[in-house]
Amino acid sequence: MAAVLVGASIRFLPILMAALTDCLGLLPMAISTSVGSEIQRPFAIVVVGGMISTLVVALFLLPVLYSLIARRPLPSEGQP
Repeated sequence: MAAVLVGASIRFLPILMAALTDCLGLLPMAISTSVGSEIQRPFAIVVVGGMISTLVVALFLLPVLYSLIARRPLPSEGQP
């Protein structure tokens, strides 16, 4: 359990900064209404949505799943 907390706290800032810079960089494309925005906007919205979902999964869901898996005893090698 301690390893999960340490790992999550070490990776928190790099993941957050990557998602934040991507979202801020693509935000003008996502809210643009000028010429050519009908091509740029869907791409930017998909990338921003993917970065937000990656942020949630990597920072909150994966540590919880790791801690749940770590609680289960490992099967011994001789048993199926």
